[in-house]
Amino acid sequence: GGGVAFARHGGALPAAQLDEHWRHATVDFSAPESAERLRSPDWVRDISKWLIAAQPISVAVNDDAGFTLAREIFERTAVVVFTAGTLDAPALTCQARPQDGEVFGEVPPRRSLRAHTRCPVLVPSPTPGYNAGFADAHLEARGRAWAAEGPPAGTPPAAAALLTVLDPSDLLTRGFCAELLDYLTDACADNPRRGAGAGRTTLFGLQRTPLADGDARAHTVLRLSAGASAALAVPHLLPLVSTNAAAELRVSVDPEAPAARELAAALVSSGAVPAAQVSEDTAAAFEARVASEDPFNVVDGAALADLAEARAAVGFPLAGHFASTLLCFGHAKSTRPGDEAFVRAFADSPKWLKMAPAAES
Repeated sequence: GGGVAFARHGGALPAAQLDEHWRHATVDFSAPESAERLRSPDWVRDISKWLIAAQPISVAVNDDAGFTLAREIFERTAVVVFTAGTLDAPALTCQARPQDGEVFGEVPPRRSLRAHTRCPVLVPSPTPGYNAGFADAHLEARGRAWAAEGPPAGTPPAAAALLTVLDPSDLLTRGFCAELLDYLTDACADNPRRGAGAGRTTLFGLQRTPLADGDARAHTVLRLSAGASAALAVPHLLPLVSTNAAAELRVSVDPEAPAARELAAALVSSGAVPAAQVSEDTAAAFEARVASEDPFNVVDGAALADLAEARAAVGFPLAGHFASTLLCFGHAKSTRPGDEAFVRAFADSPKWLKMAPAAES
């Protein structure tokens, strides 16, 4: 017992670090001053920023005026469960049916993910997979084939360029990149996919990081400093440079780390990363930049070390689990069955992950 507690915040949003009152039902209310305010660009920006910082499992938008507002919030956030309803068929819960394609998951705010887990929780997925790894012999065989034959036809040019940065003798990392590229190509071949449930209409699949019209809050920043190596940086870059998520990538280089500067120069000269997306920042400048820009994700030395640790313990992680540390995933659904208007509104969203175009022959 104990009932439900309510907290009002007027027209302002609550703090992103909410006291969740574990096992006590608590509802926080924010009431913008008008319906027009709910649709204003600055409110959409503010609520989207709050949702990235708080990272709830679910978001529901109930709107009788179509799907424009719902799609804007979907594209600017990273929630796994997204539901669009109307006032007569509202979305009332954070419910998801993974068996019907309503992918469910729990993801901390992406910059703090590694403080809680190595990979986000994704349902449906086999629990043992989180502690599994590729056999070295398998990856070396794949790496050897790629070294001899080159990447397959259709490989995006930036991805092919990225692989040239690897040490030619590093067959293990090359083989992992082959598995990762296979996974991305398959996942993006028909993305989003339509769920199988009959009770509501679902689209699910891999997604880009939040879209923010060039805002630095959408960026994923790879930090190259002392200890950085191509063997650890290239796998983290591949899911981004191979897809339509490439525009949100930034590379920050410690000018006092010669090996990092050399690696960054190789990334640019190979054509894997545009020079405009690479900058030099001292340790202090980088800390200030992150505090000021508040990027979506930072892949720093600790993240690179995590991959090295996993590789040493059980082998390179499974491709899908590794990609989920860098990209978004989940589903968007309508509360109505057979809702073709919802499908038309959401299926062509640029938030869904797509492979970058292949090189022209």
